[in-house]
Amino acid sequence: MILVKVHRKALCILFLLLLLVNNTSALAAIKEHERAPKEAPPSTPFRKNLVEDHKTISKLFDSIAEGLDSFLVSQQQHKEDNKTRVILINTHVLTEGQGYQNVNNLAIHLHLPNFEKYWQLKFTNYDEQTTERGVRGSYLRQNQGPRNYGATVGFLRRFKSVEFSFTPRILLEDPLNISHSMNFETKLETKLLHFSPKIEFFATPEKGTGIFFGLNSGFYFSDVYSLFFINEGEYQEKAHLFTATQGVSLGQRLNDISSMSYNLFFISNNRPNYHLNNYSISVAYNTILYKDIIDTQLIPALSFSEERNFLGVSSFTVNFNIYF
Repeated sequence: MILVKVHRKALCILFLLLLLVNNTSALAAIKEHERAPKEAPPSTPFRKNLVEDHKTISKLFDSIAEGLDSFLVSQQQHKEDNKTRVILINTHVLTEGQGYQNVNNLAIHLHLPNFEKYWQLKFTNYDEQTTERGVRGSYLRQNQGPRNYGATVGFLRRFKSVEFSFTPRILLEDPLNISHSMNFETKLETKLLHFSPKIEFFATPEKGTGIFFGLNSGFYFSDVYSLFFINEGEYQEKAHLFTATQGVSLGQRLNDISSMSYNLFFISNNRPNYHLNNYSISVAYNTILYKDIIDTQLIPALSFSEERNFLGVSSFTVNFNIYF
């Protein structure tokens, strides 16, 4: 009981610190145009070594991808810089009553300009489609998805304003399994409005066939503030489970490399009848530590679920993304 009280007290203090930093940074962002630009601070030896090592590793991955591209197509048709990207995702989650969890994900996005006239290759040690689907993956960063190694062969096309992708994923298991995802997505964005409908048909060994849809929209009030409305749903055929998510997210730009979001989400399902199953409150702080190298997210959250009789359960997520 004492540990639970200390845990909640620490999270409350963290919320207050984030809000204090946020308000200070927001005032600085609003007055930024009134100040004369300052010279960039001199680079430290650590920063120089980090950038040089990052360039060396990135060139190594690019050269491997270029050799694979030439081997698969048997001829060189494009002469352009290779944009192969390797992403390391390190996530730490501390949840009240459940303890600490550390998850490391790896994604290799191969850029093969000759071969990509037909297909796009991707290798991961997790199910990327499942992990990034819904608010738990995009806003809360707590949807880790199945842990398995696999290769995705994606067929990508764009029809006017609609993006289409068909991505079967081979699971490197014994026996081999395969999952499929077919996605249609479009975006309408102006200086004041954002509208992004999406529909995805999927089939996995665990969930069977299913469908996910999103109808998210938002408004930009200024260069600092924005408001997004979340409306998503997912149906799993094997479990006959329908889950719907509605919520709002207030975004705040602090500066060129940092932002905050204040989120409120309501999750409902059809077990046994359609009803509210969970709602959560969270604050997310996003910042770029080194441009094109590493960024991070800090997300304290408070969740109220039916399983816990809607008693508050606190959690804190720290996420690092490292790019090569």
